[in-house]
Amino acid sequence: MRTAALEQLRMGVRGRTEDAARLGCTPRSFDALLAAAPSGVQERWFARAYFAKPAILACLFAFWFLSGLIGLTAGLKDAIAVLTASGVDAALATRAVIGGSLVDIALALLLIWRPTAARALQGMLLVTVGYLLGGSLVRPDLWLDPMGPLLKSIPAAFLALAALVTLDER
Repeated sequence: MRTAALEQLRMGVRGRTEDAARLGCTPRSFDALLAAAPSGVQERWFARAYFAKPAILACLFAFWFLSGLIGLTAGLKDAIAVLTASGVDAALATRAVIGGSLVDIALALLLIWRPTAARALQGMLLVTVGYLLGGSLVRPDLWLDPMGPLLKSIPAAFLALAALVTLDER
């Protein structure tokens, strides 16, 4: 059963069994149609990803928006202190934290608008790489921190990648 046939049924086109027999067709039940074309791996993956995609996008939005918001508010002084503890100038550290927070918020907001979602996800991947490289240069000790501030960025990047590859191109 194809999309065109389903659309015809939705529009109210009906047939009778005896008419199909005159045409040399043997009607099959819906169960028989499904049994003749069982779902493959790609259909099962699509079905699972279909419901996971909105959750992934919501999670990424919350992650990036809240990290930016926290960086601008409650966590501003602590984030600046992390950088200045390694010898970064206080003014540069302040600009880096505020700039990074604004970038995080902008990426989150771009993610929720369909025309810019793919670019936002690409940006998230690039910014994550930048954060990991910058963090590795300035505070390599954070790789071994028990709370894993640098390590947590890797699964977040893969979540953005998963969202990017499942994003519809319309």
